[in-house]
Amino acid sequence: MIWLSWISLTCILLYAGWFLQSAKQLLFAKKKSLPAYSHSQYTVPNTTLIVPFKNEEAHIPGIFEDAAHQKFPFEKLTMHAVNDHSEDTSQISARNSIGKYPFHIEVFNLADKYHGKKAALTHGVEGSKSELIVCRDADTIARDANWLLSMCAPFQNEAIHLVIAPVLLSPKKGFLFTFQQMENLALQAMFYASSLSETPLGCSGANMAFRRDSFLKANPFLENRNIPSGDDMFLLQAFEKRRFKQCFINAPVLTPACESWQSMLTQRVRWASKWPHLKSPFVKIGGTLVTLAGLSCLFSLTTLLFNIGFPLVGLFSLIIKFSIDLLLLFLGARIFRQKVWWRWFLPGFILNVFYTPLLVLCAPFLKINWKNSGADVRKT
Repeated sequence: MIWLSWISLTCILLYAGWFLQSAKQLLFAKKKSLPAYSHSQYTVPNTTLIVPFKNEEAHIPGIFEDAAHQKFPFEKLTMHAVNDHSEDTSQISARNSIGKYPFHIEVFNLADKYHGKKAALTHGVEGSKSELIVCRDADTIARDANWLLSMCAPFQNEAIHLVIAPVLLSPKKGFLFTFQQMENLALQAMFYASSLSETPLGCSGANMAFRRDSFLKANPFLENRNIPSGDDMFLLQAFEKRRFKQCFINAPVLTPACESWQSMLTQRVRWASKWPHLKSPFVKIGGTLVTLAGLSCLFSLTTLLFNIGFPLVGLFSLIIKFSIDLLLLFLGARIFRQKVWWRWFLPGFILNVFYTPLLVLCAPFLKINWKNSGADVRKT
């Protein structure tokens, strides 16, 4: 058992080394402001805001209202709401919004043979004539009236093809929310740090933008149509393959946290299920280290509780993992200006010791899809 303790410590040290590099990027990176937006220097190109939706009747009116409050030349904006076979009044609500706002709105319905978010996004892009595409989820909110301008501003640089931006959680109270918030802030901090080093580890389809022509050239879903998740990660992977330059900007949107532990676990398993299909070596290394560190923490806690193997090595491993996670959370909270209930960090860390191995065990065996839409596949 002693040799397992040393292997566990080695995994933790590798995890610490990898993520300390990210922390270094965040701590010492120079503050990079967005290009100054000016009509005299840069004319906003035609832009399409794509919102795929399925059974979002509670959120559809809000996403149109949110867009209407943006400081943007609305004559340049078109909004594509793409309905993925909703079974509620989402489609009716979307169609009732046509003509009510100062920008053009088009509502699309996916044909019966098309299902899922990848198909919805592709349909929205192909139906657009705009130079820029901005993507949002129906349940997101942008608190900053300059959010849309911020998403478009980096494209003043002709080398930029993809803009990545954070998705944060709408504030709530309670341990369930705080646990999700801590995980999310650390993840967004990792996305930011990896983008600074030009080896992006991830992005979110709920808040990103890209050039339409770049999407069509990259054809990001060609080889993964039968995988029921990962529209954002596969898009990032396809852009990286073509060496299309990306940048990360701090223009967040807010989305609701999961309301139950079951829904949170299902969401995380869905996210984890796409990891084996990603080809980026940086994503593979990062995912492997997170998995090994999680399993190592579980083993280390076991050695402490039952006094087996080398418990002091287990204690040292847990302290290292605790410190790295705390640092990433602190940096994420500072960068994205989020209030964190720090008293929940220790209980959250302990829960995470069991939570990560559970995800690893569940992900290969559960069938996951986007909002019960069946296979996320665009058949030909």
